[in-house]
Amino acid sequence: MTLLDDMRRELSERYERLKRGRVHAGKDNGQGPIMVIDEWETEASRIPRRCCENFCITKKPAREGNIWTMKEDERGVFGYEDVLFTRKATITGLEEKVPTAKPIVWMTDSPREYYAMWELVARTKPRRVLVGGLGLGILANLLSKRSDIDEVVVVEKSKCVIDLVKPYLHPKVKMIHGDFFKTASELSNKGEEYDTVILDIYTGKEDVEDVKIDVESVEDTFPESRVLAWKFQPELEEDISVIYAFREARKREA
Repeated sequence: MTLLDDMRRELSERYERLKRGRVHAGKDNGQGPIMVIDEWETEASRIPRRCCENFCITKKPAREGNIWTMKEDERGVFGYEDVLFTRKATITGLEEKVPTAKPIVWMTDSPREYYAMWELVARTKPRRVLVGGLGLGILANLLSKRSDIDEVVVVEKSKCVIDLVKPYLHPKVKMIHGDFFKTASELSNKGEEYDTVILDIYTGKEDVEDVKIDVESVEDTFPESRVLAWKFQPELEEDISVIYAFREARKREA
């Protein structure tokens, strides 16, 4: 019996206990909170499978009984450690083909990523939002659902990603084709102001210190904006809290 066999048996037993009603209120008998999904559909589900040059919209199955992690660097999303699919589901993804390696998975609408997006949406200060990176358009569409957000401006450097996703965006979303940091500087020079700026340009494999440099650059460009970073927000949260506290103290002294 291998370790993999042991893991499969444990997951199978957890699923059977849930079906028999021995798992309740999303708790798996003390083994950690588990999110149960009977049906799965997101804003990205409507985007069809197709490619544009190196970028492809993918559709991959989550089978009945599959248990996927909800952890981001050992942190559970929305308080859950795992997610259980009780029925077959389809997960939509955005991948970029590269010549010398496996495709880069820029994002998917898996429960872990989807609800992590909601955590960013909850931290967003209204009313105007600037987003760097389009991905599957999930973040932009979720932001647009908030009645206190008037406009979501998204900067995306890939024309192909825009062509693949733009038809499925909310009317509140305005697209700009270009490099995010260059475009942000241009918008600032024109006097544009945003209540929140979100960097959604990372795969999660970048060095957090490099992300901090990006965040500081955006804060210099939009000093009155709240700046958030997809996939790195937990690591940045403490540093950002200190910065905002310092900024508010400076305002009170002025």
